[in-house]
Amino acid sequence: MKRVKFKYLLFICTILFNLSLVNGQEQLTSIDSLYIASIERFYNNAEKTKDEIWEGMKLAPVCLYRVNGPAILYNHPSPPESFTEIGHNLYLGTQKELQLYGGTQIEINGILTAIIDYGHIHYSCIEEVYAELFHELHHAYQRNFIKQIKYDNPATLLTYPENDINDAIKLYEQKVLYRMCFADDIDEFQKLLNQHYSCRIAREENIGDYMRYEEAVENMEGPAFYCEYKFYNQFAPFNEKLKGIYAHNHFFGVLTTPFYGRKSLRQRHLAAGMGLCFILDKYFDNWQSEYYTGSLSLYDFFVSKFKPQREELEIDP
Repeated sequence: MKRVKFKYLLFICTILFNLSLVNGQEQLTSIDSLYIASIERFYNNAEKTKDEIWEGMKLAPVCLYRVNGPAILYNHPSPPESFTEIGHNLYLGTQKELQLYGGTQIEINGILTAIIDYGHIHYSCIEEVYAELFHELHHAYQRNFIKQIKYDNPATLLTYPENDINDAIKLYEQKVLYRMCFADDIDEFQKLLNQHYSCRIAREENIGDYMRYEEAVENMEGPAFYCEYKFYNQFAPFNEKLKGIYAHNHFFGVLTTPFYGRKSLRQRHLAAGMGLCFILDKYFDNWQSEYYTGSLSLYDFFVSKFKPQREELEIDP
C-alpha cells in the first residue's frame, strides 16, 4: 500500500513537473520528490512522540520548501488557493509565492505554520531536516499556547559587553555545564552544579542585566533545541556512535568551543538552554508542564529544582 502511494505521488510530481515547464517555473527534482513522499511519515512520527518528548506539546501545520523551488504544505486547514492538493492533507505550491526564508514560523492564511528550507547544503541526511522542523514546531507551540515566553531582543547583541572577565568565566561555565550533562556520580554533579551557579552569579555581578538577554534565549530556544535533539535521536537510523558524533557537533560541541564576546553568543545559549533541559529530564518527571505554567526563567526554574550553593570558583588563572 505504501509503495502504491509513493508511486502515485511520483506520478503527480511528474505531471506537475511537465506543467512547470509549460509555465516557465523551476522543475521539481529528486530531492523534492523525497520530501513530498516522506512528510506524512514525519508528521505521524511527530504526533506519536510529541508528548513523550515534551509533555502537552501540540502540533501546528508544516511547510517544507526549497528556494526557487516548491513549497510542500501539510496538515494546513486553509491552504492558499493557488496550491494544488496532491494527497491527503498534502498541498504543493511555490516558495516564491509565499516568500519563505529560513527555518522559522510564519502565518499562512492566518495559521501559524512551521517552515524549513530543505535545500541547504549543510544537511547531510533527511533526519537532520525533520529534527529541525520539529524544533520549529515546538516554537509554534510556544507562540500559540505559552504566551509568557517571549523571543530575545536581537538589538541587545549590539551592546552586549565584551570583556575578558566575562569571557573567562563564561568559558568555564559552559564546560562545567557540558560535564554536568554527563555526570553520573551525584557528588561530582553537585560540585559541578555549585560551580555553574557560582559562575552565573559572578557574571551577573560583571555584566548586570545583560544576563536577562542570555536567559531570554535559553527560555525559548533551549526547549526547542532540546526537542530537536530528542527527535533526531529517536528517528535517525544510525548506530549510537554516529548519532553521538552528530550530537556533539550539532548540539553539545558549542559548549566546549572557545568563543569570545558576542561571537556565536546566541548559539551558545541555545546549547546552554538545551543542556539545562537535558539535565532536568534526567532528574525530574513532568517538569516541562511545571516550567511552562510558571513564571520563572528556565535558569531560575533549574535553580529552584536543584538548589545549588555559591562557592569559590576554581578557574585556572
